[in-house]
Amino acid sequence: SSSFRSQRHPCFDPRNRSRSISMATAAGEGIVFEIPVDEQLKSTEFKPFKFKGPFLLPHCGRRRRTNPHMRAFWGATLGFTFAFIGWFAFAPLLPVVRVDLGLCDNNAALQLLPEDERVDACVCKKECKSTIASANIAAVSFDVGTRFILGS
Repeated sequence: SSSFRSQRHPCFDPRNRSRSISMATAAGEGIVFEIPVDEQLKSTEFKPFKFKGPFLLPHCGRRRRTNPHMRAFWGATLGFTFAFIGWFAFAPLLPVVRVDLGLCDNNAALQLLPEDERVDACVCKKECKSTIASANIAAVSFDVGTRFILGS
């Protein structure tokens, strides 16, 4: 046992203890990954898609334990996509949203107009702009939170 640990095997490198423990566990349990890995258990091939009949589908692997590499890739990709949508989706919809939520300073007069004319007639001053700024802060917070939760 001590002669095995005295070798410079990456699983027992004391400089990298946290990764060493998980790698030693993976090596000790005899996990066979679905894609080739190197001595540090990093994937050596990149296969994010798989053909299923005539369709090209995302490939996450059969089991979580045997294919963490592609699951991490797709998790980061989805995290970025959701963060991007959360950050940028609000801006193009802002004129319609402020009318629908009644944020315009002339909201009482807008309610008397036909629906298709309300967006152009909206007047947005101090209170309206303050609410929109808070919504932008919420959008950035959603982006940061999503990136943190999904690990991207």
